[in-house]
Amino acid sequence: MITGLLPEGQSPWSYGIEGFNFIFLADGILLCFFFHHGRKSHIRFRGYSPFILNFCMLGIKA
Repeated sequence: MITGLLPEGQSPWSYGIEGFNFIFLADGILLCFFFHHGRKSHIRFRGYSPFILNFCMLGIKA
């Protein structure tokens, strides 16, 4: 489940945003902070996995 402050049906990767920051929490949550239209937003991943991390890295490179 991905939650964040983006419009429904859209993902940050589609904007080609640079400057993602990742925070790993002890209870299996990955927070991904990024800037969207000048505002700092975040996405929360619960039960993150290497697949999710690879997806994030692909998004950063896009």
